[in-house]
Amino acid sequence: MELHPILEKGECPAKPKIWYVISAGGISPPSMRVGHSATALQSSQTKVLLLGGGNPNGVFPENHLLNLDSYEWEEAKWSGLKGRYEHTAFIASSCSGKVFVFGGANQAGNMNDMQVLELGAGQWTNITASGEAPTARTCRGSAVLGDQLYIFCGGEQGADPVSDCKLHVFDATTSAWTQPSVNGKVPKARHGHILVTVGTKLYLHGGMARESIYDDLFEYDIETSTWKQIKCTGDIPPGTAAHGAVAHNQDIVIFGGMTKNGASDSTYILNTETFQWKKIELSGPPPASRLDHAMCVVKMNFQRAPSPMEPSVEVSKDVPAGIVDITDNAMFVVDGIQQDLPAQGAGDSTPRAQAESSEERLSNQEENDISAPEVKRDAEERVTRGVTPGTTGDSSDSITCVLVHGGMDTGGQIFDDCLVMRLDDL
Repeated sequence: MELHPILEKGECPAKPKIWYVISAGGISPPSMRVGHSATALQSSQTKVLLLGGGNPNGVFPENHLLNLDSYEWEEAKWSGLKGRYEHTAFIASSCSGKVFVFGGANQAGNMNDMQVLELGAGQWTNITASGEAPTARTCRGSAVLGDQLYIFCGGEQGADPVSDCKLHVFDATTSAWTQPSVNGKVPKARHGHILVTVGTKLYLHGGMARESIYDDLFEYDIETSTWKQIKCTGDIPPGTAAHGAVAHNQDIVIFGGMTKNGASDSTYILNTETFQWKKIELSGPPPASRLDHAMCVVKMNFQRAPSPMEPSVEVSKDVPAGIVDITDNAMFVVDGIQQDLPAQGAGDSTPRAQAESSEERLSNQEENDISAPEVKRDAEERVTRGVTPGTTGDSSDSITCVLVHGGMDTGGQIFDDCLVMRLDDL
């Protein structure tokens, strides 16, 4: 069974098309959860804020901050967040010191409130917005352009979406909701879809409504207020809901989600200039099949190889310069391994089934005498970062990655792992 390479402090992904597991220290990490959000703070994009989520123990009013320069979970004492899952969280371009969160659900039902966190003040507060707010709903399908949040449809109850097919727009500078008049072919009501921004256009993919899981793609032109359905070519993904998506340049990358065959472990990329899908052929194992996970784009700093004029660094004769030696103490995790668990029928992705923690899963493996094969020690899979946390030097650089945290499969197993993959050369 092939395992993922782990990134320790001072290491950075060296190869594309490989999912790396982050081994983060610091304070206690977030527990296993689903329906939470991951937001890269705009100051550097090397800190990720995880908000909310839930598991069979309840819904969490929690803030968790991951520092990607030091690979440590940092204390985030911000108070006042209402426990919620399957909400949307975003940062407006002119309000980089604030994080907004809207909607979602808790044990009492769906929500349609807006809260804001001023990072410097350390307190979540409620926003009284003007205009017509969306009705209470789960709303993972949302996108941001500049200071505006865009929401289309969302979850009502169980597998049913809300019937409202309006496009709702929240302006963070005026705290006002509007519903623009739109033209063209409006998508059917759904929830569990993805909505991302590329340029001045929104792209909507997938989602579900009752027994139907969609594989369609729609484009909304913000400048002309026009919807249209896009005919795609290539490796078109199957109908998928509760997947994650990010935009990178002109591309959209999706991972995971629920299909008619259960949870997915596949990664696809869509070129929005040619509208051609491509399934990514990984050079290593995929993350465990999952849905309802948190996902965002992050920056990761690393140290460039020294030029001939720079002093050389003494390294082991068996390890190329600029590469971290992978010793016998290299660590690997079990959360990222594909799990062959029975699939349940498509339905509500809220945390219902009893799940076991990563420690329990590891214990079960030991009891069943499951032994992992010898680890392949590929020195090229990690590079030295050599950057002091929070600083950069003349020889430092950064790469753009996609980060995935948590989620669950259709057998009820909930995850607490954190993985990254480079977005270049996909």
